[in-house]
Parts: sequence; structure tokens; C-alpha cells
Amino acid sequence: MLLNDKRGSELAFARAAVDTTTGHGVDAIFFDDEYADPWADRCFVLLFDTIINHETVVLPLWSSAAIANVDDATLPIIMREARRSGALEILSTSSADDISLTAEQVDRLIIQFVSWALAEKKAIRAWARYHLHTKRIQTVRRSAGPWTAEGRTTEFHRLQAALPDLPADELWFAYQTFVRAAQYFDVVGESTPYFVHPIRERAFEDPVSPNRTLLSWSWGRYLLRLMQDGEMRRHPGVVAETVCRIRELTREHGASAYSLELLSPKARSERLLDVAVRARFPVSLQTQTRDLMAGALEGGALAAAPFKPMVTYVLGMGAVLARRWKGGLPGTVARIPFIKGKVELPGQEAGWSRSG
Repeated sequence: MLLNDKRGSELAFARAAVDTTTGHGVDAIFFDDEYADPWADRCFVLLFDTIINHETVVLPLWSSAAIANVDDATLPIIMREARRSGALEILSTSSADDISLTAEQVDRLIIQFVSWALAEKKAIRAWARYHLHTKRIQTVRRSAGPWTAEGRTTEFHRLQAALPDLPADELWFAYQTFVRAAQYFDVVGESTPYFVHPIRERAFEDPVSPNRTLLSWSWGRYLLRLMQDGEMRRHPGVVAETVCRIRELTREHGASAYSLELLSPKARSERLLDVAVRARFPVSLQTQTRDLMAGALEGGALAAAPFKPMVTYVLGMGAVLARRWKGGLPGTVARIPFIKGKVELPGQEAGWSRSG
């Protein structure tokens, strides 16, 4: 489902889907709660790579009542911000509760959930405690309503027999979240890539992953690195605004992950640096990543870049330019001064801060 931009310079998937569980995972990064989502960093990268590289991103909901009553109070905070910015839309045509699962589907999902939960018990407990005991999430969950004792029937007893050391409320909550992935998949349709929260991945035999779909470059990893380094404020409004700015720039300058796949390494580097300059990003070239990413650029091993934790293609890209720069670079790249192994992008604005 590829779509050509009107300007002829951009290539992107027309539509993708994410879920509110991923939004709550991203929120864990912005707040110092007692509990946290153990997959929060992955959620951050997944959500923002999806938004930046797709024309439309839709959010399926659990019931028709949830769709009818959706507002700021019923969404994760980062998704409220993304929706206000026009980067996220509610999928209003149908909901998870419209989808009935067959006995065979339920049986398969129970088997897959138990197999996964046995290996990830500690992470599941941490994730469930975050959702069940964080007041901010409980306020949102009031309208959700599926996590009640009435649902604990034969399925629950099978789960409890297989996983007796998981507390009942945590077990049932995690399982219901897991199962809902299969319903959301039917809601969004087979033609729409549905990028699921990591807790839902095992619900599919072959889950769609942005790390497999978007091979050349990850803006999500880049922004996460900026926050971890204190270069960008850890605030949902600031992050959502930045993501929307990148989204617009990648469309204007043909720099989405899909477009980059069609370019040579040199053209990719110039395209990405151009977007970075226009977005006024602070880009630091750190010694430990320089040689690795330079090698990826020079050898054409671009597909490896997104799989290296917290390693961003732009770092190595800048390192290559720093070593080879002779005072003349094309376009806006020529405006970047190289000082002591660092690339400093001009015009850092009031949304950027080293205070975290």
C-alpha cells in the first residue's frame, strides 16, 4: 500500500495503526511514577517512527462507547498531544468489541500467551503494576471497562493453572491486553500495518515491526537519544511538536524511511542532514559511535543501523563528513561548523534543554 506524494519526491505507506497501550508506554518516559512500562523505550521508537513515516496513523479503540466518548481524558497524554497536532486519528468505523474470536482462535491465543508469559514473567508483572496502580492511567481506564472480574471464566482458570504464581488481577489484565491485539488487527484491516506494543507481539505468528519495515533510518531512536542525552526536554508537548515538525520536513524533502531506501548512502546522508538543519536539532557526534556508523555508511550496511540500541545513523553520517570535509558541502549542509569533533546546528530554540 505505497503512496506517491503529489510532489513526486516522497514515498510512504498511506496508513498504519498503533494502540493506546503503546501510548501509555511512551507516557512512562515522561513521568516519575512508582512503576513503569519495561518496554517504554521501544514504545517511544515505535510510535514516532510510525507517525513520521506514514501519511495517516489511526488508533483503534475497544468499544463503540469509547469511540463516541473519546476526548483528552480517555487517551494517553502523548496521544492527546499527537491527536491535537493532527498526527493521529481515532479509527471510528468499528471497535474491538465488534470482533468475535472463535474457540480455535482463543485456544491458540491462550497457548501463545502462556508460552510467552513463562519466559517474561518479571516484565509482565512490572507492566501490569504500571497499568493497574498508576493513577494517571486509571483515570483513562474508567471508560475502558473490559478488565473486570465478570470476564474470568474458563479462559481465566486455564491461565491460572498454567501461571499460578502471577497475581490474578495482573494475569487477567495482561491476557486481555494480549488478546485484544487479534481484535484490533481485524478492525484496522489486513492492508494496514498494525504496529503493536511489545506485550502483544506474540499474539501474531509474524508481527509487523517498524525495525523490519523501516530499514534505513529511525527518527524515533534519534529523538530518544536526544532526550537521554539531555538535548531535548522530556515533555510530551515538546516531543509531539518535534515529531510533527520532522514529519512535515520529511515529506517536503523526501526523507521518510521509505524514500531513503531508494537513495545512495551519500544522498541519504545529505537528505537527513538537510532535515536536521531545517529542524534546528543539536547533533552531537560521540566517539564511541563514530567509527561504527561511519563504517555502516561507507560499506552500505544501512539496514544494521536501526537494530543497534541507541546508535543513530546521523552520528556516523556526521563523522564521515567531519573526516572528509574540506570547507565545501552542498546545500544547507555547508552551514554546519565542525568544532572539536562536534556538529553544532545553529538556532537551538526554546523547546530544547539540557535539563531533561
